[in-house]
Amino acid sequence: MANRKPFMPSFRMTMNMSQTQAQEVWSSLDSSIQKIFLFEASSLSFEELYRKGYDLVIQKYGDLLYNGLSNSVRYQCKLISDKLSTQSDTALLETMNESWKNYKKAMEMVKDILMYMDRNYVKQKNVQPVFELGFTIFYEEVLKDSLVSKKVSDYMLESIQKERNGEVIERFLLKNITSMLVELGNNYRSPYKSIFEERFLEETRRYYETEAQELISGNSCTEFLRKAEARLREEKERVQLYLSEPTETLVLSILDSVFIESYSNVLIGMDTGCERMIRNQQIDDLRRLYQLFSRVPETLREISNCVGNFIQKEGKAILAENTHKKSPLELVNSLLNLRETFHDILNNAFNRGSMMETVMKISFENFINESTRTAMALTLYLDNLMRKEIRGMREEVLEQKLSQVVILFRFISDKDVFENFYRHYLSKRLLQNRSQSEDAEKLFITKLKTECGSHFTSKLEGMINDMQLSKSSNEEYQKAEERNIEVSVLTEAFWPTEQVTPMLLPQEVSYEAERFRRFYLAKHNGRRLTWKTSMGTAEVRAMLGDNWNRHELHVTTYQMAVVLLFNEREFLSFEEILKVYNINDSEFHRHVLGLVKSQIICKSTEGKEIKNCTEFFLNPSFRSKLYRIKVPILASKEPEIAASKEEMPEMVIEDRKHMIEASIVKVMKSRRQIDHSSLLSEVIRLISWRFVPAPKLIKNRIESLIEREYLERDSNTPNIYKYIV
Repeated sequence: MANRKPFMPSFRMTMNMSQTQAQEVWSSLDSSIQKIFLFEASSLSFEELYRKGYDLVIQKYGDLLYNGLSNSVRYQCKLISDKLSTQSDTALLETMNESWKNYKKAMEMVKDILMYMDRNYVKQKNVQPVFELGFTIFYEEVLKDSLVSKKVSDYMLESIQKERNGEVIERFLLKNITSMLVELGNNYRSPYKSIFEERFLEETRRYYETEAQELISGNSCTEFLRKAEARLREEKERVQLYLSEPTETLVLSILDSVFIESYSNVLIGMDTGCERMIRNQQIDDLRRLYQLFSRVPETLREISNCVGNFIQKEGKAILAENTHKKSPLELVNSLLNLRETFHDILNNAFNRGSMMETVMKISFENFINESTRTAMALTLYLDNLMRKEIRGMREEVLEQKLSQVVILFRFISDKDVFENFYRHYLSKRLLQNRSQSEDAEKLFITKLKTECGSHFTSKLEGMINDMQLSKSSNEEYQKAEERNIEVSVLTEAFWPTEQVTPMLLPQEVSYEAERFRRFYLAKHNGRRLTWKTSMGTAEVRAMLGDNWNRHELHVTTYQMAVVLLFNEREFLSFEEILKVYNINDSEFHRHVLGLVKSQIICKSTEGKEIKNCTEFFLNPSFRSKLYRIKVPILASKEPEIAASKEEMPEMVIEDRKHMIEASIVKVMKSRRQIDHSSLLSEVIRLISWRFVPAPKLIKNRIESLIEREYLERDSNTPNIYKYIV
């Protein structure tokens, strides 16, 4: 009978059944059910047993059948309970496992023969179905026995502790017992939880609290993390092998609390902790640290604080190092190496976590923006790259180097300071034809444009465009006039040129300059040309020394003018030179000293200082093996690298004032009336792409605009400004 598939036989309506007859039918059916539990059902007829259950339900004796079944099953469960009570601790689990499997098989067969009762009587009376009833009775008669449940719980916990200590246990038996406890649960009871899980979680916490305390006191951070990682892996495998799936979250949460949350501060602060891992670039250990701390997200703040402090400490040390103060190229290389180190850590250890990425960005910004040193060093690094290093450099290498510069540029908050320095050196490269590649210059400006927008690079692009137009203009002029002169026509708004009164040009040059002026203005009517004589260069053929050796001198316009004077005069004082050419440039003496340094001329006073009375004369003993001689300008100090953010180049300060005032007026025109704090927020928002203005500076510009009657304060509320139409 046990191997037959259940089916629903069809029966004809029977005659009315008396109470006595019903009792007899049930007694016969009960006897068969007892045989089923004893596995003596081979001689029983499924159809006959089904018919008896069917008749009892049809004849309205469903109560008799259901209650009788309940009592019969309860009797079988008591037999199992009595049997278990006599078992030893070890044998009890095996006996229970075997009894449970047999009990379920028997209940399956009973459910089949009482299928009609399940489909009709159970639904009408809203009582438990046969199979579920069997589970409830088993739970009440077997597992609710405190002695049995305690033995089950004790055995399971002891086995798990043995396994944690490295012993081999019967996992299959534990899996079966767990399955039994889970199957016996429903919406109203959870034997798995009440008998096992609650105690299991308590024991787990107690066990690992002791272990964690021992580990932290006698192991390095790395060893502690490895052990914690191993324990998490073991507990996860344990649940998958023989415990209930929902237990995984609970038990791993306990391990997270015991190993990570409780000791996060201690682990980070250990000598072998996070800082040492970073310093030694222990990527595997950092990855393990991050992954474990990620299980308790609040503890990631400990790692981010350590990383942030380390970056700022290393960055400040780089900026403070004497060799880096003297060598901007080394400074930039050190900063790039530092950034590359943490970029690798971010990608390979911290899985590009948003918190870690943010703290690294903020940390770099903090130390980089303490002064303008980095902005200045970055422009010098670029200048060296464009003038020297890119010669013969492969395109992909150049692309990589420029991208690295842009990465550091991103950290600079006062981007207008960088732009000021960069324009200064770009103008030198362009005007002195010292850049190795115009394409490289354009490529970097394109990268800046992508980073900050076209408004940031408009002047830089204008400088490049001016040089291209000048080249075309010179070609046209030389073709039309057949004159050998090159003139760079610069748009004043683009170039970082100082306002210096042009000198009176020597007669040999003034004619050519006037000729070019007429040619250019004829093609560009309405424009005005002003000669920047402090920025020009020339080639002069000269016969020098007592042997009158021929040389070609590559000099500045100022140097050319001085040399030409010696065609007429043997001795010239500095004051006379200034008067002849009407020169008032404070840098003029550096050009003259360049001629002295090249030994082309001599001066009457010692040292680098030049007085008005200092006299100059051609060096009669000049000797040089070179035909072409490039005469230098006596080196001056590069623009000062400020020690703090407050010490800005004067040009930057003035530009900021104008930009802030323009932004204030723009806001006031659109709003007409606004309170002080809102105006500050709007102005900062408008110009933060270029620099982050101090509220004090904005306030000063507001006061200036009020004085000049662009704005006024509200008569009733001084904190509110009004735009004066």
